[in-house]
Amino acid sequence: MGFSWNKAAIISNEFDGLIETTCRVNGWLIFATHDVCANPTRFGCQTDFFARVVETAEKSGAALVSVGKALDIAGIGNHPQF
Repeated sequence: MGFSWNKAAIISNEFDGLIETTCRVNGWLIFATHDVCANPTRFGCQTDFFARVVETAEKSGAALVSVGKALDIAGIGNHPQF
């Protein structure tokens, strides 16, 4: 069974710490979800949760980029699938 982010309010606060730690260690964090809506499937998340994660990441000063751009930054070759 998958984990539904919208069912655990504490996850939002944990993401704040995860983003902060990732920035501190100059790491990479990939946040992926499927549907973003009021009543998501077990693979998605609610709109307000997604907005909070993005806002927290933006405020952290982290570079918010696509997977393809991250591969470019890392100097990893051609990747047309992204």
